[in-house]
Amino acid sequence: MNLYKRVVLGIIRRPFRVLTFFAVIFVVSIIGITGSFLKKCVSYYEDSIIRNVGYAIILNNTSPSISGISDSIVDTIANFPHVVGVNSEITELYEPYDFKNHVEINENGFTSMNEQTSVRLLGNVDTQFYRDFRNENMVLSSGEFPSVQSNEVLISDILSEGNGLELGDTIHVTNSQNEKRIQLVVVGIYNTLLSPLEAFSLAGTNEDIYEQTPYSYLFCDYDFVSNMQGESGDKSSYTFYVDNKQNIDFIYNQIKNLPLDWNNLELYNAPENDFLVNSHAMVVLRDATTFILLGTYFTAFFILLLMSILWMKDHINEIGIYISLGTSKSSVIIHFFLEIVIISVISLLLSSCFGLWFINSFKEQIVNLILGFNALGTVFQEVDTEAISMLYTFRDTFSSSLLFFMVSVLTTLLSSLIIVRYNPRKLFVIQ
Repeated sequence: MNLYKRVVLGIIRRPFRVLTFFAVIFVVSIIGITGSFLKKCVSYYEDSIIRNVGYAIILNNTSPSISGISDSIVDTIANFPHVVGVNSEITELYEPYDFKNHVEINENGFTSMNEQTSVRLLGNVDTQFYRDFRNENMVLSSGEFPSVQSNEVLISDILSEGNGLELGDTIHVTNSQNEKRIQLVVVGIYNTLLSPLEAFSLAGTNEDIYEQTPYSYLFCDYDFVSNMQGESGDKSSYTFYVDNKQNIDFIYNQIKNLPLDWNNLELYNAPENDFLVNSHAMVVLRDATTFILLGTYFTAFFILLLMSILWMKDHINEIGIYISLGTSKSSVIIHFFLEIVIISVISLLLSSCFGLWFINSFKEQIVNLILGFNALGTVFQEVDTEAISMLYTFRDTFSSSLLFFMVSVLTTLLSSLIIVRYNPRKLFVIQ
């Protein structure tokens, strides 16, 4: 009888043991798929934060008695490896003098405020490192960014088209506080792919909501805007941008090790801070995901190892006969290895298909259940809905199942030591 017939007959002859093995692999695979789904939700949410704030580290001056952060500190940090840019911002509302505010109304439109007559002037140390240019919600379409210590301005294409403005045109804005008129020269035009959000206070509450800004954004040099507002120009906050996610912690520790007055300075990892501050639910999901995945892998390993050993012992007489008849131990190992692999593959393929349906059908309930187990007074609606509703594909479930297949292969090889260790006579008395 050839090898493959023996493998098939070996599976058919022991239906109870086969179904038990099949069911264990199926169940742990579904639990693992659930964990991988939660992990993908958290990763998706983390990536959305990074897209918004960038690979950024923020240094703030917390002391009102100290005038800003010194240039020497900024220059030192800016020269660290992996630091690709530095920015600081100042903003104020101004009234247009010889043009009108124009903002494209998105699908959701304005709910708390209508389009305003004012425009928002944003001064930046380096405008190309402004958040929305870094994450490409805004894209420079023509011209250039404003240069340092100049009255150059970068305007939106909506404002340009609404007022017939072109590169090189001169516009004026008025400071509502001192009625001072400021002249600006248009040197660049940008397209807005995703309109900026601004915080508005809910009437009668202490809560803020974020909605599309009703103001057109005009970008200028930091010192120019600061001087127009009659301020000293001292900067109490700087954002340092790093080249990739892996280097954020490295640069953070490098800055933290500098001999600075940390009693009056604070430093934080912008993506991690936003994650921890703005999404308690996602923090819970991240911790729960780690527990589920590690717990499932370890549990699956020991259960499958035990079942593989029992599987081998259930075949011990058969193994002894094969070896007594001259079959090599390696051939016997391959025989029983194939039996377990066939059961594992069928179980994991079915669990992948079922897991895909299960996740996409009950994703909201799964998230609520995990949050409920963690005693967090949070429901699905408070979790980032885009992260939860992102597409979970067969490739995701298959990748998760593949890890359990590797676990089953490993446990099968370990249980095969029974065959390698004993000679035929001992195999007959092992039971």
